Amino acid sequence: MADNDLYSSWKSGRTPAPNQYQVKVQTTEASKRCKLTGEYLVSTEKDDLVLSDISGGVVYCWPYRLLRKFGHVEGGFSIEAGRRCDSGEGIFVFLTQNGTEIFQTIAHQCSVKKD
Repeated sequence: MADNDLYSSWKSGRTPAPNQYQVKVQTTEASKRCKLTGEYLVSTEKDDLVLSDISGGVVYCWPYRLLRKFGHVEGGFSIEAGRRCDSGEGIFVFLTQNGTEIFQTIAHQCSVKKD
């Protein structure tokens, strides 16, 4: 049995950058509409939260200023995208061991933008 079932199927063969985190999409109405399933990379950039496929290609980019809400969920974090986001509006849930760190980075970036 793998030590960590959540990431035992991760086969990218590449080491994520310091601001990149391995995530698994949890099914929501928004993730179904956007056809998001399985494992991805999330990176916390200066202005955006970026979702990339395992080869590094950008799938979605959520500007922090267009996020309605973000928060903790058991085993990860969630965002609520506004209708002006490329993904359209909706709640996206990502399972990851780094949920708290990602949440704190989003909170920090959102507070910096308000100053």
